[in-house]
Amino acid sequence: MAETTPKSVVTTGFSNIHVALYAAENGVVSYTSVHKLGRSVSMSTDISTSDDNNFYADDRLAETETGSAFTDGSGTMTIDGLTPDDEAFLMGLKAGDPVTVDANQIETLEYGADMNPPYIGIGAVKKVQRDGKSYWGAMVLCKCRCKVPGDDASTQEDQIDWQTQDIDFTIMRDDSTKNRWKIIPKKLFETENDAVAFINKALGGE
Repeated sequence: MAETTPKSVVTTGFSNIHVALYAAENGVVSYTSVHKLGRSVSMSTDISTSDDNNFYADDRLAETETGSAFTDGSGTMTIDGLTPDDEAFLMGLKAGDPVTVDANQIETLEYGADMNPPYIGIGAVKKVQRDGKSYWGAMVLCKCRCKVPGDDASTQEDQIDWQTQDIDFTIMRDDSTKNRWKIIPKKLFETENDAVAFINKALGGE
């Protein structure tokens, strides 16, 4: 798997949001059912850290401990759209009462008291460039939980208005002994496929 580390890079693209079910037992974290979530448009995160701890002496700041510890976070991932299977996966939806239409029984999924959004891991790929050459980075958010997505849609006019789906989520530390919240590879990849393979493996895939 070819890797390299350019001195600095600029972001030029984003792709391949993957999600997987999270589990933890006795300090060991595992993931199952990793898969690509729709077609990726963007992702943003907002991370909160602990405050600086300042010590004053002789009427001035004498010592400081920089507040760099992760406390909590939130994010939004945008894809082309959620399929019913994606909604069931992210929201923990249960099967509802079927609806019969013209003698055809249609199965349903229900948003209600029985739904239970699972903890998940989220991975994504970022395309970057240096001196005209492209590289791909990867990241995995170790433990997240999605919020119920809104339903926004508008009618089609003369020109198509491409409408996407925003999914908000909460970021937490995982339950490993290291209490991780994010994992990145040490080096950038020279192909997108290698970056995707890293995410897939980190989230329990083959």
